[in-house]
Amino acid sequence: MRTRFALVAVIALALAGCASSPEVTTPGFPVADDLDGSWRLTSGTDTTGAFDLGDTEITLELDDRTASGNAGCNSYTGEFGVTVDGGISFGPFASTKMACSPDSVMDLESRYLAGLEAVDTATLEIDGFTLSLNDDVLELVFAEVDDKGDDESDGAGAGDVDEAALVGTTWSLESIGGTEAAVVVDGEASLVFGDDGSIHGSAGCRGFEGDYVDRPSGSISITRIEIDAADCPESIGTQETLVFDVIGEGFTATIADNRLTLSKDGSSISLVYRPLED
Repeated sequence: MRTRFALVAVIALALAGCASSPEVTTPGFPVADDLDGSWRLTSGTDTTGAFDLGDTEITLELDDRTASGNAGCNSYTGEFGVTVDGGISFGPFASTKMACSPDSVMDLESRYLAGLEAVDTATLEIDGFTLSLNDDVLELVFAEVDDKGDDESDGAGAGDVDEAALVGTTWSLESIGGTEAAVVVDGEASLVFGDDGSIHGSAGCRGFEGDYVDRPSGSISITRIEIDAADCPESIGTQETLVFDVIGEGFTATIADNRLTLSKDGSSISLVYRPLED
């Protein structure tokens, strides 16, 4: 049996409260943005049994709550949604009306689309490249593919940024918002990416550690994060909330002019780090 872990969905605003018990975010269900990407079905099981995929390619494209792809013969499109309690729903779908041979392809397509509309749970493997959609009986397993159509291999990386420059360096938070005047950085806020897929650092008062994976889209997702408890001054609360807001939901990393910038989609917030001098 595979052990599944899902991406951390959200870092609650309550993290801004510094005097508290240890904060631990355990793997949960992914939010919709975590699922965006191109996926290829690698296996499936329903009440009839296991799917015999053979040479049939079935794809799923998830983008901004729109689900589309090829079901083996016909193209399909519809909506998907992720609920706050970890549920997921698909459809209804509209599809083209071609007939393909042999008949087994059409049978497989019918079972796949019926299964996709019936699943109610989505999980991501800890590698970030395997998506499983389930209900009590059904299971549809997908591998994420890059823009060349190749399945992604396991392992942690560093997005489009130079991994050698990113990994192993202690990065010190210099500014929030892209300019030093945006938010005054207080405390010793730092960040370190390990070559084993680990991440640790400090938001200025509270330390944290966890795991990360590189996504084919070029973003970096946090699969686990544990935040220390500490009695922090109120003045640093906003800074810590902003740091965990960017880091906790996954981000894009770029390095330019000896500065590391972390940003997340749909937000103007950015974290700018410089290498910590020895």
